[in-house]
Order: sequence, then structure tokens, then C-alpha cells
Amino acid sequence: MPGTRDHLATAEVLAGEALAFLRDHQYDMAQVYRDHSDLYLRLAHARHELIGADAPPPREPIVLPPWCGECDGPDLQRRWTSSEKDDGLYRCRSCNPYALSPEDASEVTSS
Repeated sequence: MPGTRDHLATAEVLAGEALAFLRDHQYDMAQVYRDHSDLYLRLAHARHELIGADAPPPREPIVLPPWCGECDGPDLQRRWTSSEKDDGLYRCRSCNPYALSPEDASEVTSS
């Protein structure tokens, strides 16, 4: 969903287009772009009044380490290994960034 900043940026672009049409003596097109720019300014104001500040920007995507070749596949969803001991599936400790180290795993199970 576009935020207040997105609406303001779009309004600025549309206002620039309106100015370009105005300089080319294309008054009807300048009016259309000016009206659209005004609409985006009103949307930005209304959104800010109703919702307040924009949501925080999305988190950066996680950078995957190189695939180790030992687990099921290079995609994050396939970076699992099976255990001989209990026939369970576990995140690959070599290349899955969400895998717990043995020390972390013992803390989770003991809590």
C-alpha cells in the first residue's frame, strides 16, 4: 500500500509534468496533470490524518550463504538435512541462516 511519502513523490512528479505541458502551451494537459497532482497531495494529507506516520520500511532481504551441497537444495526452503538418530528434519547448520547452533538449541529446549 502506498504511503504518504509515495503520494507526495507522485504529486511532485505530476506537478513537474504539468509545468512541462504549461511551457509547451498545452494548457488542457497542464490542467489535467495539475489536478492529478492536487489529488495526490490530498491523498497524502488524508492518509496522514487517518493513519498517521508511514509504516516502517520493509526489512532488507536476508543474504543466503553459498549452498553447501550437503542438504536438499540451494533454495532456502530446501536447506534441510535429515538426522540418522531420530529421523527428524533439521535446518542445515552449514548453509541455512535460520539454523540454530547446538548451544542455542540446548537453550531453547531447556527453557
